[in-house]
Amino acid sequence: KIYCQFKECCDDNWINHDVSGIQNSLNEKLFGQHLVIKMVGKAVESHTKEKSPKKPLVMSFHGWTGSGKSFVADIVAKHLYKNGLKSKFIHKKIATFHYPHGGDLQKYKTELKNFIEYNAKKCERSLFIFDEVDKLPEGLADVLKPYLDYHHALEGTDYRKNIFIFLSNTAGNKINNFAINHFAKGKSREMITSAEMDRLLSLGAFNMPGGFKNADIVLTGLIDFYVPFLPLERKHVKQCAEAELQKRNHKLNDGILEEIANEMHYFPEEEKWFSATGCKTVSKKVEKCGVKYSPPTLVLFYTVKSSGKLHRRSIPIRLNENTNEEKLFTSLLKESHHSKYLKKFKHEQIERLFKMLVTNVNGNQINLNEVIQKETVDVDFETENLNKLDDETLNKVKGQMNEVFKKNQIKPGDSAWKYDVEVDFSNNDGAAKSFWDEDDSESDMEF
Repeated sequence: KIYCQFKECCDDNWINHDVSGIQNSLNEKLFGQHLVIKMVGKAVESHTKEKSPKKPLVMSFHGWTGSGKSFVADIVAKHLYKNGLKSKFIHKKIATFHYPHGGDLQKYKTELKNFIEYNAKKCERSLFIFDEVDKLPEGLADVLKPYLDYHHALEGTDYRKNIFIFLSNTAGNKINNFAINHFAKGKSREMITSAEMDRLLSLGAFNMPGGFKNADIVLTGLIDFYVPFLPLERKHVKQCAEAELQKRNHKLNDGILEEIANEMHYFPEEEKWFSATGCKTVSKKVEKCGVKYSPPTLVLFYTVKSSGKLHRRSIPIRLNENTNEEKLFTSLLKESHHSKYLKKFKHEQIERLFKMLVTNVNGNQINLNEVIQKETVDVDFETENLNKLDDETLNKVKGQMNEVFKKNQIKPGDSAWKYDVEVDFSNNDGAAKSFWDEDDSESDMEF
């Protein structure tokens, strides 16, 4: 008992089950997810108040990136334990980190089985969070079935008070398409019901590629709640930006919120109803740079890592009609005490702003879109001989090619990303042989 006064133990002093805190946080901090707010708090409250629940609470969060799945899981975790997210009774597995190779399925099954049993034995009120379930090797989730089922105890361990949360992009496209069709009929998002989404998600999880495909825990109904995270609208992006700025003690104004919302990408292409990345990149958009024409000033907004607060730095710029933007940026980086702040932003981003200032000094004004347009070169990459371009034009073309590459690059987390791609090189009958493949007696033996 003395030990547990200072060190976290699996008892009521350390496991507080602050259900009202969960609900309040969802109401105040989660935007655009009326179904989540309605379902999650009540589910946790019902489970934790039951002295002898019939089974563990199992919730599966579904939705596209940036819709709030991890955010909600963290809210639940934070309010269940006195130590919050630092509690040793919170256990998180990330599919692409912990289970990256489909060929190691049997090894992963053994590891996962031991992991659940060991931690549940240490505390019967543990929280298990599985992220990127859509990237789990197919069949791995079946190991979990005994621990999620209606068993009083397994080999002396009671699993019924545990909570399992699965986070997945599975059926994210189905949710998005449902929302698009719903909006096309002139209906509000608040009219979408949990009953409409439940069958959509359960069938999607079972039939679509990923960790739940043909899974026993889905087939036997062991997932208690399929929680849909709807795509976020522009107004929700602005709410996320406002919350982020308030967290960093930054003065709010509608102009900044509008500007951040303008930088996000939206879909469908014509209607632009929903943010393509939800609120995921909003915190990055808060770090911005801009210019003030009189006097010529570069303005940077940046975050201090130690405090998380947003700071503003104004850098006076000395200009004349012959100022070269690239040389100006280089000299500031080398000679100025502002250099460490300038390095937080892209080189071309700062140069474009300098170009706006220089143009203004010369008696004209140009906006950022016009600057970018002037940098663009109309080149047919398939037919144009790039060797004949002058250096300035070639650099512009390279910049365009880099932008196209970044835009089309498929990264982990994207729907088209494929993990653990295996290529069979054993059958090389059709491969063209090269000189180096041949046993040539005429070759110099030194090579």
